[in-house]
Amino acid sequence: MTIAGTRITLYDVMDYVTTSFPVVTIGDADRVLNDPDYRDLCVNRILEIVLDIENYMGTRRIFIL
Repeated sequence: MTIAGTRITLYDVMDYVTTSFPVVTIGDADRVLNDPDYRDLCVNRILEIVLDIENYMGTRRIFIL
């Protein structure tokens, strides 16, 4: 199967999806700036993700609430 007008196949798309980095979304940006405990929680969570990134590859979005 190919995408019309391109040489990109479904397999090319799947390879991209499974090897892409996740988007990390912090739930409350204002709270990060004003609440040191919440900020520490977010920083620690981001560090966990970065240190274990191979297990998060292909994940579309990670929410930190």
